[in-house]
Amino acid sequence: MAQKGFKGPLNVFEGHHGISEVVTGHGMNLDKLRQPWKEWTIMYTWIKHYVADGLIQGILEATLKLVNEHKIKAEDVLEVRIRANPHAYENMAIEETRRHPMTTYTADHSSYYCAAVAILDGAMGPAQFTDAKLRDPKVHEMCEKVFVEPDPELVEYNSPGIVEIKTKNGQKYNCTVLQPKGHPMNPMDFSDVERKFRSMASEFMDEGQMKVIIDTVYNLDKVQDISELLKSLIISSHAKTH
Repeated sequence: MAQKGFKGPLNVFEGHHGISEVVTGHGMNLDKLRQPWKEWTIMYTWIKHYVADGLIQGILEATLKLVNEHKIKAEDVLEVRIRANPHAYENMAIEETRRHPMTTYTADHSSYYCAAVAILDGAMGPAQFTDAKLRDPKVHEMCEKVFVEPDPELVEYNSPGIVEIKTKNGQKYNCTVLQPKGHPMNPMDFSDVERKFRSMASEFMDEGQMKVIIDTVYNLDKVQDISELLKSLIISSHAKTH
């Protein structure tokens, strides 16, 4: 970046208020950063498979598997029992603040809402967080059927979900997901990432523009000027927006 004229502090790592000082309190071994290494932590970064908070990914995957594999209809659901990581429970399932969210932010941080719309729609994407969906009485009726409890045995997992759906005819369907899609031990592949990108970008750009972006990212090592990618990301003023 400096070669291209990007200005900034000279000593980003070791300088005053540099990364070494701010992050480690002068404890960073800078020599190690200069050594080739195959096991960099960044290679194990999460990518969220679903359009919701990372702590709900396992719950969503388990719920959607049950709904889609067993063809469960929303009107047949009696109740939904969810067991979650205690940390996820504290952040996503405290009943008085999460059961009936009315904003996109609180909705995608609500185990109740996310499970409810997953059951109603059999999907989880931008369409599940529209203003109309947030105010849909059917969604809030389903939220009342969802019950979440912390499970201490799940504390060692980052975003697990154990889901049981009971139907009005007495059937019980169970699914356990300990490492959801996108977890470093169950990573998304290129086709997964491309599918997610298309599902989110299609509202704002046409197929031609999405293909240019995808092709550019796939061949990023051959791009001579990063502005090629940045220009392709510009949304037309005629694009449909929220």
